[in-house]
Amino acid sequence: MKRVQLVVTGRCEELALHTSLKPLFPELEWLRPVKVESLTSAPPRAPIPSELMTTVGQLAHQLMLLADGDDECLVLGVDDLELHNEPPHVVTAVREAITRGLNHPDIANSAQRRDRIAARVQARCSFHLLLPLVEAYFFADVPALTRAGAQRVSRVDASSVDVEQFRVVDEAFTAPPDSSDKDDWRRGGAERHKHPKRYLKFLTSDPEGSWTYRESHHGKRALEGLAWPRVIEHPTFVSGVRALINDVADFAEVPRQPGEELPETSLGTQRYSRVLRNL
Repeated sequence: MKRVQLVVTGRCEELALHTSLKPLFPELEWLRPVKVESLTSAPPRAPIPSELMTTVGQLAHQLMLLADGDDECLVLGVDDLELHNEPPHVVTAVREAITRGLNHPDIANSAQRRDRIAARVQARCSFHLLLPLVEAYFFADVPALTRAGAQRVSRVDASSVDVEQFRVVDEAFTAPPDSSDKDDWRRGGAERHKHPKRYLKFLTSDPEGSWTYRESHHGKRALEGLAWPRVIEHPTFVSGVRALINDVADFAEVPRQPGEELPETSLGTQRYSRVLRNL
């Protein structure tokens, strides 16, 4: 049986992304995700800051290691884009990290080994982005918000707003002044209305503002039962996660989901050269 191995950066994804996607592809075996440090917590930009390359290198190392070890496995690196990043900068960082990893002396000192690993990574590995955060997709499936503990009514209409371009008009959420607690939903200043996780915390909060949402519990419950067909039904919305889903569909040799895909991570984007399946 073909297998899928996710390499993720968030606790919620580590616990539930594999079980969430499995109903779309029951013919595949979904292995427990491997978690590494997020590479988008600090903005990747050109030229890529040297301090970021260690983090990106950890992801690249895992992708190469896993691809070289299993002939029947698709290895998918997945990270949240976050609010302050742009897809081209992130995928450039990943491409460069893979290239540097292949040229590391431990690999490059044997041309045969380097060529073998490079071919396997190109054939078996991809990198995808969840935009801007995994919690954004919960807003396209109202029952997921309930499982996440929402007590208030969401003001996000996923039939008219692409949740990957998350925006909310809700003065009860945006009006309070910023809190000094970095985890509080009352953070973000003028960009608070773009932050799905903070809005989800607000929806789970009581009149005093205390919230219940935790990734490892509420996020896990919301994600593992997420109705992906509902999330991706609008053909011009959620292009980032559709690129991921269609990457898996190609691997599983089943029909692809119709609609737009994020150009930076789509298998269908024409590129001069590739280091991964899709980059």
